[in-house]
Amino acid sequence: MHNILHFYYQNRKRIWTVILVVVIIIGLIRIANYIVGHKSPNPNNTYQNSNTIKDINGNLSTNAIVSNDNSLVDGGKISSTVLKKAKDVIETFINYCNNGEVEQAYNLLTKECKEELYPTLDVFKNNYWNGFFEKQKICVIENWTSNTYKVTITEDMLTTGNSINKNSYIDYITIAEDENSYKLNINNYIGRTEINKSTEKNDIEIKVLRKNTYMDYETYEIQVNNKSKNNIILDDLEKSNTIYLQDSKDAKYIAQNYKLQDNDMMINSGVKKNIEITFSNGYTTSRKLKYLVFSKLISNNIDKQETYAFYINL
Repeated sequence: MHNILHFYYQNRKRIWTVILVVVIIIGLIRIANYIVGHKSPNPNNTYQNSNTIKDINGNLSTNAIVSNDNSLVDGGKISSTVLKKAKDVIETFINYCNNGEVEQAYNLLTKECKEELYPTLDVFKNNYWNGFFEKQKICVIENWTSNTYKVTITEDMLTTGNSINKNSYIDYITIAEDENSYKLNINNYIGRTEINKSTEKNDIEIKVLRKNTYMDYETYEIQVNNKSKNNIILDDLEKSNTIYLQDSKDAKYIAQNYKLQDNDMMINSGVKKNIEITFSNGYTTSRKLKYLVFSKLISNNIDKQETYAFYINL
């Protein structure tokens, strides 16, 4: 003990100088992390920093920054009121996840988002929240198009002390009115559209019930009612471009045939069947679709086999 005190008194100026330098360095690192973590990608389009706005529960928070109120797709600008509502509900969702309030976060999802992606709270917890929100997250919100926002979710470097973001994720989140409140479609799910349009030809009725839209693809649920005396095959799946969507400019969006089975395509006489078909087309609000097309529908009877195109109105 005497030796330690002797060493301290002989070197106390040097020891305190080192301590002071270390404290200053740590302080500078934390300030730098704060600046990097909260810097807006486009300062000319910054709407408001989150620490001046309350979330939908009336709580102040610093977990979200709105960096762009101009659409990244068409350049259109949305109102500050709409943008604030979007920011509030997204920030509240991030707050719930950060605080481990998983059920409250789950309740902010729309009914259709739950049905499509997270049918139970446990599925949401295991497939979305678990592992990703171990550390505090912040998000940068950019107006993508219509009610959809590009949201970059990343570590809060000021809170975690990390100088590099090791765990970031870009999501496309859509704001929707559900049960008289604003809720979220997350994980690149845009939403559901009820279509309920049918077309009948040669005693075969095909009805497009609905579609579910994601950022990179769409799924269509159809119902086929074979009223004819013949067994039919909607497509033999031998080629990849024979089932497609056609828009108003006659552009075609091809179905992902590898997700279909031969049994899906076979509808015997007198049978009604529901089928889900996925199409590889990125989300855009400007496209106007006209038809869902089976270009090689096969009708079989005892005497002959007939092949023709079937156009279903959208």
